[in-house]
Amino acid sequence: MAFCSNAETVRNFHACPTESNTVTTTWTTLNNESSTLVLTNSAKDTIYDELNYNVKWHSAWVTSPKGIALERNSSDLPTQNSASWHSAISTGNFGTPGYKNSEFMDVEVPAWNGFALIEPNILNLFFTEAMDFSNATFSVDNNIGIPLSQAISADKSTIELTFGSNFEKGKIYNLETTGLMDLGGNALMLTQKSIGITEKIAVGDLIFNEVMFENPLNSLEYLEIYNSSNKLLDVSGLVFTTRKTDGSLNTGAVMWPYVQMPNCFGIITGALPKAIL
Repeated sequence: MAFCSNAETVRNFHACPTESNTVTTTWTTLNNESSTLVLTNSAKDTIYDELNYNVKWHSAWVTSPKGIALERNSSDLPTQNSASWHSAISTGNFGTPGYKNSEFMDVEVPAWNGFALIEPNILNLFFTEAMDFSNATFSVDNNIGIPLSQAISADKSTIELTFGSNFEKGKIYNLETTGLMDLGGNALMLTQKSIGITEKIAVGDLIFNEVMFENPLNSLEYLEIYNSSNKLLDVSGLVFTTRKTDGSLNTGAVMWPYVQMPNCFGIITGALPKAIL
């Protein structure tokens, strides 16, 4: 069902099919940038749904959002999440009021966004977008095996795996997954991930190994750091900075969340740091 100030005008403009359900009602003009929509009862003591939309939620191909509706990708995704929405396609004049939303064409391949190993036996996996875990399998070597249970976050971008055996410090485990894809059917390309319990960083564990301080025309400046220890190190929150002439330190930049494997090289640029095996 779609609500508007004049159902006939909306139906005609969007060439709605006969089964579309569009209703004329009293109307408040919607903000073109952002606003919070609330679906409630007459007493306003029960909230059925709430949406704080934002013009930035439009798909990347949209250059001007005027006249283009935001449509929900799936009813089982959380309302208040930009990943749950996409821009209506040109069929139906960029809107489908009162009938099925236009098909969301997701062509972006999903990727790992990180992991968190919670002692003794819980592993959280994070992905760049909502995932379809229905046919996914997970297994870990070194006698850990497959998870006993799993819990999926509301936005479907995180899964918590609980195993029957405990992880141990000082060990690197290999996680393998199969059948994992995003909601658009795009498969996860990297299906193996090295994991382990992170340990405290000591002086000498991380060292500068290479510096590009005058970048070439088509590339960037970068620093390379090397994990010279046998420990898995969480470098999230570390600060890269420079020293002033008076000996004090500049504010610097906080490093992005990522884990550096033992004897592994890491690159720091203006973009997300990458660990290179």
